[in-house]
Amino acid sequence: MLSVSHYARRAANCAAFILCALALALSVVCEASEPLAVSAKSGILMDAATGKVLYTKAARKRAPMASTTKIMTAMVVVGNSRPTDKVVVSESALQTKYASLWVEAGQTMRMEDILKAMLVNSSNDACVAASEAIFGSEQAMVAKMNERARELGARDTHFVNTHGLHDPDHYSTAYDLVIIAREALKNPAIRKLVATKKVVIAWPGKPWGRVLQNRNKLLWLLPGADGVKTGFVKESGKCLVASATRGGWRVLAVVLDSEDCWKDAASLLEHGFREYRRVRAARAGQVIHRARVRGGRKRDVALAAVRPVLAVVRREDAKRCRLRFNLSEPLRAPLKKGERVGMARLYLGKKELASGPLVVKTDVALSWPLTIWLWFKRAAAALAALFVLALGVRRSVIALRGIRRRGRPSPPSNNGRRREG
Repeated sequence: MLSVSHYARRAANCAAFILCALALALSVVCEASEPLAVSAKSGILMDAATGKVLYTKAARKRAPMASTTKIMTAMVVVGNSRPTDKVVVSESALQTKYASLWVEAGQTMRMEDILKAMLVNSSNDACVAASEAIFGSEQAMVAKMNERARELGARDTHFVNTHGLHDPDHYSTAYDLVIIAREALKNPAIRKLVATKKVVIAWPGKPWGRVLQNRNKLLWLLPGADGVKTGFVKESGKCLVASATRGGWRVLAVVLDSEDCWKDAASLLEHGFREYRRVRAARAGQVIHRARVRGGRKRDVALAAVRPVLAVVRREDAKRCRLRFNLSEPLRAPLKKGERVGMARLYLGKKELASGPLVVKTDVALSWPLTIWLWFKRAAAALAALFVLALGVRRSVIALRGIRRRGRPSPPSNNGRRREG
């Protein structure tokens, strides 16, 4: 038989559980209702797929960006080298301030290990070594970095070095850094490395490898965190370019000169996932509509999106989005696979959020009656052409004979005979 104390303990446990659940629910409600507060001097939150800005704070203000510079450095390295390329580490590279490759001058490393040291361990001498191996000098690499920044539209960014050590003329903005990171993450090699917590590289002169741990603490602190790069010098304060992906949806955040870059970046990313929703109306190649076809062997045809049609909207607006189709004209056979026939447009009310071309998914031939009629028309046209050609030849022959007759000399008359005398 159970004692009274047993039931009392069970009641107490249930009460504690209910109180904890209520406290958790209350904390979630409070968190959702609190306005977003970021200690960083400047920051930005952006949807990676569409480029839609979800939050800004002085995002166009120029500021030193420290080692977040290495995002652009890595992008240029990957675009101009191969992982198996050999890099001879020079004495000048090892003299870079805060060098951390821990090798001797003249030793050789693979480019893929140089890149790992650059992005995971934020190695300054790795940046210089890669520059010298690819372009011959760090300044040649810097020129390429500035050129690439202009191509991406990062108009308020200027690089003086490849690693981010402070220089008054070395600066960027939160907005520029997020568009640079967005482009860099399109590369699988960079995307993989910035999400890696630990990595092993070959250690020249030693029989064992060297383990590098990522300096981005957000990889351990935030669910779904997968990048991108930390940065700190005294003049810049704490900087972080951060990324997180949940359910296939990636959001990017940048904070510059932050009191607590981990907290600020996490708050921005959580704000994005909590307050916004991604509306994916179509994937690339997905059949999203069927249209009637006139004069075809099929009554209708499948239409597919050429590229993804998606948008990011406020959570409360997600269910109000509607996909509409605008066909260039009533579809008439024949149709070829891949032929563009209209547009798919995603709307929120009357506002267009996104669009993409629609193409025919399969060939549609003419119906048999129309095919026979077309063959008849072509045959008739061919016969008519042959008739006209024959008529033209006949007239040409007649005209040629006439010319020949006119050019032949006339026979002499009797009056022209000489009389014998």
